[in-house]
Amino acid sequence: MTTMLQTDPASIFEKFHDPLWVKPQLQARLRDLVGFEGVIQHCEISYVHYKRYLKVQSRHKSFLSLCYDLSIADHHGGIRSQKLFAKAYLNNRGQLEFHRIVQKGNPHLPQEQRPLYLADLDMIVWRFPADPLLPQLPKLLDPQQVLQYVPQNYRSEGPRFLMRITPQVIHYRPENRCTIRYDLLEPQRSSRRVQTFFAKTFQNQEKMIFERMEMLWNIFQHVPCAIQAPKPIAYDENLNTIWQDGVSGLPLGQIINASNYQSFMALTARGIATLQQSPLPTSYGVSSQDHLIEFKKKSQKLSQVYPPGEQVLKSIEKCLEGLAPLDSTRPTCIIHGDFHIGQLLADHTSVTFFDLDECMHGDPLQDVANFLVDLQFLNFPPDLRQQMSQSFVKAYMSLVPWEVSPQALDWHQAIQFTNKVYRSFVQRKPSFEDDFDRFIRFVETSSLSITQHESC
Repeated sequence: MTTMLQTDPASIFEKFHDPLWVKPQLQARLRDLVGFEGVIQHCEISYVHYKRYLKVQSRHKSFLSLCYDLSIADHHGGIRSQKLFAKAYLNNRGQLEFHRIVQKGNPHLPQEQRPLYLADLDMIVWRFPADPLLPQLPKLLDPQQVLQYVPQNYRSEGPRFLMRITPQVIHYRPENRCTIRYDLLEPQRSSRRVQTFFAKTFQNQEKMIFERMEMLWNIFQHVPCAIQAPKPIAYDENLNTIWQDGVSGLPLGQIINASNYQSFMALTARGIATLQQSPLPTSYGVSSQDHLIEFKKKSQKLSQVYPPGEQVLKSIEKCLEGLAPLDSTRPTCIIHGDFHIGQLLADHTSVTFFDLDECMHGDPLQDVANFLVDLQFLNFPPDLRQQMSQSFVKAYMSLVPWEVSPQALDWHQAIQFTNKVYRSFVQRKPSFEDDFDRFIRFVETSSLSITQHESC
């Protein structure tokens, strides 16, 4: 007989979002979870995914996935970092799922790669790098095991350099993908880096992403401008992994300032305009209606957790519905899909584009809006951020054949602001209310002004 759950699962799962509640729960069984004794100094949520079933008869199937990033003081006076991937269930469904995983799993896995079931929390936990859908991660993050998978390109210096290799996780999205940086070091001088390269590993076969990276790298070789992309070296079908060269530079956000922003904004605009007018392959697409659907979901949740914003969010939703840009007003083209300043490296003369994992077909103004919203969170005076935004848009408009409507651009910025604020909420950042207020100030001064369009 199916269990009926009348309560909204989101309210039951809410406590798992709260680091203050989670921290003592994890501390109580820390040795079992991480393999050593210690004291959790800090707990941060870096990933949240809520699988919700709307029908009352199916609500009990809902579950919550999270990644907890822990800083742990061990008994030797050191600080260790540890990620834990967790799935919380309802009505003891976690126990059933745990038994299914164990029965299907590899019985020869070492203890640290096996999941744990916490019965009192109805939660399954994996100790990173263990991941139920990325079984290759332990191999790729083991300094010894990974040597047998490193492409021949990185062996040209001779085996003596491969005796010292240090992996570092750059980005991890549970059950989906992980980016790892590798530094090759001289064995006799461990502080001297010989070469740097990266691995991007995925849940599924992603040969298309490798082909996309190859194509963009070749395109950028022929652009008469100092923009570049990391060179992809090889694709390992057995590990679902792309190997690519490292590049020099620092995050653009650390280099850009009042004296150089114009040249960097011009380079960045040139890069994204070139990408959008290229024939890069993708099998995904997104429309303005897709964005509206996501906005409504996030707006509803934000209204619940931040009642002071409920009415203004309803007004924004009404205006966005009335002013949604027609997808036919600009050609649907390849877009980056996650274009923000953190995706860019720079030196004093060039900009490097990263992460083409989320390329899709869509409105090119989505990328522009994403970048502009990200600029608003840089630690610069408001006037300088505004000048950077204007410089970027002006350069971009001179490089593309389609219209850049201020209203359509503001529409997309409102969508991207919502995404930014929602991430701030799910990660329980202290800046959440400030981020929300920044979003409202943007809307009130934009062409979407909720006072101007109350009749929408």
